[in-house]
Amino acid sequence: MLRNVGILVMIYLGVVAHSSLVPADVMGMGRPFVPAILLVFIAAACHPNLAIVWAGFVGFLLDGLSTERLGIQVGLAAMLGLGLQLTQSLWRSRSLIAMVAMSMLVCVAWRALSPMSQAILTGRVVDPHSILTDAVQDAAWTAVVACVLVLGLRIFRQGPTEPVVNRPAPRWNTAVR
Repeated sequence: MLRNVGILVMIYLGVVAHSSLVPADVMGMGRPFVPAILLVFIAAACHPNLAIVWAGFVGFLLDGLSTERLGIQVGLAAMLGLGLQLTQSLWRSRSLIAMVAMSMLVCVAWRALSPMSQAILTGRVVDPHSILTDAVQDAAWTAVVACVLVLGLRIFRQGPTEPVVNRPAPRWNTAVR
């Protein structure tokens, strides 16, 4: 129960940060996509079935903040949550590199599929090159934020460590004495 409350608070803070604290795309440099990081953290913290539900909830909140057609974000978030669960079941790694790589992949997939899906539904023509360029730029910023968050959480969880002082040198077993 406490874990679910923590996940709900994390989702709320992440959506608020994404919608109001993250600066807009400045000079075409991209911006971090916080919902991708949320999905990766949820996949690492939850039971697989529950993680897909939480991912759909993240998409539902993003749909509520969007001015586009409803349902696209929910579908993408649930689909990406399912993909993350399959990846986690095969990979079983919660290393820094794995978390950052998954955040980048989710960001690229979400930021590329969302505008393309919207364009298909509304009959607009889009330039896939510009969409993928924007998705990759956003993924780079997302990787930086994910790296900082994962390192911060590990340091916070681990606490301060004491340095090793006056450690004796290892003795080597050799045939020559």
